[in-house]
Amino acid sequence: MIEEKTKEPMQEAPSAPPVKHKRTLRSLWAQLQCSRLLRKHRFRRKTQRHMNDLSQKLRGSALVLRVGETLYALGFAAEYAVVRTGRNISAIARWLAQSIRNVFHELAALAFPGAAQMFRDLFGPVILFFRGTGALLVHARAVRKEKGFGAAVKASVHYLTSGIRRNLRLLPRMAMYILPVCMLAVFVTVYDRTIQQPYALAVHAPEVQPTPVAEPVTSPEPVVVQPEKSPLPECKISVSCNDLSFELVSCEGNETAESIRVYARFTNTGVTNNSATIRMTSAIDPDGATFTNFSQIETNGCTSWTYGNKMPKGVRIGKVFEIKGVSTPCATLSYVEMTVDNCKVIIHNLPVDWK
Repeated sequence: MIEEKTKEPMQEAPSAPPVKHKRTLRSLWAQLQCSRLLRKHRFRRKTQRHMNDLSQKLRGSALVLRVGETLYALGFAAEYAVVRTGRNISAIARWLAQSIRNVFHELAALAFPGAAQMFRDLFGPVILFFRGTGALLVHARAVRKEKGFGAAVKASVHYLTSGIRRNLRLLPRMAMYILPVCMLAVFVTVYDRTIQQPYALAVHAPEVQPTPVAEPVTSPEPVVVQPEKSPLPECKISVSCNDLSFELVSCEGNETAESIRVYARFTNTGVTNNSATIRMTSAIDPDGATFTNFSQIETNGCTSWTYGNKMPKGVRIGKVFEIKGVSTPCATLSYVEMTVDNCKVIIHNLPVDWK
């Protein structure tokens, strides 16, 4: 049974269906890219061929060659002209700089004839020292490469002593300029230290003897008889309407400002009037001078409004009038006129208190 089962023919597995060749999206994109690349290549080759043909035709034309030679000649001439102009400008600039330097050199030589020699004597040894140090290092390095370190040290010592021996005569001239500067520095230092130290100065004053003072002789003071002042005329105030009450508070004059300020209060006793025009219209002094420059001052809680002054019934409204241009002080004002709408306030013999 087992052998029969093992010898039974095996059934073959079904084969997969054949795969059909289909164009995928990737293959289509690759074909599109290839066709685009081929078109670009053909267009580039065609353009290159046309350009080569055009260049051969232009090179074979005598007119084109003549135009090219003419343009080249013009460009070369323009370039050469620019180069020559630049060279001339640079030459002129160098000549001007050399001339200015020579002029300054001559002026310095005329103004300070010993300045060049002084700088040469003062800084000459220092410059020679730095130059000699550089040359000594170069010489020592070259000897060390050829003969070794010991020979380099010996050559450096010999080079240094010979340089000092040759240039030793320059030191006295340098000291001739340096020593006065050092002495001046020492003098300034000593003077500064001395001044900064505290010191006390003894002063002996001679004794002063008291001198007898004579008693002053009193003389009787003279009696000055002051003239009697004439009494001022009586101040009279009149109001032209019955529904207005007027009160004069003060009248002060200022000699410095050449002005007079009149402080007055108005009261509406009649029909309520919410908007009134209050102004000063005239002022005359005892000498007959008429003043026309008036203004209202914001002080003591008073407003400077001329129009639109609210006047409720039974409420006092304060106003300060200033008369300007009073050059001569006067004891009184003979006539002063104020108006509140159609109502007039007239003051005769208004006394002025000058301050």
